[in-house]
Amino acid sequence: MPNVLRCLGTVIVLIAALRVTLGASADRLLDPRIERAAVLQPSVDSQSRFYGGMFSLSGVLLWLCASDLDRYGPVLTTLLVVFFGAG
Repeated sequence: MPNVLRCLGTVIVLIAALRVTLGASADRLLDPRIERAAVLQPSVDSQSRFYGGMFSLSGVLLWLCASDLDRYGPVLTTLLVVFFGAG
């Protein structure tokens, strides 16, 4: 289980870093069918960067929880409940 959490945390941080650095342009990189005009709006760019930052924090927390499941079990449970509730 810790290896799965570390792998998941790493993937989340990498995707989030893409969002933070490229903003809404990351959407066009991941799906070229999205129109250029749709990603040029400042609010869309800001929202994409915000979610990238939040997901990077979640990835770091997953990585931290994987280091000691007994100690960080409540943090992991809270994180997963927030993911489920926000979904």
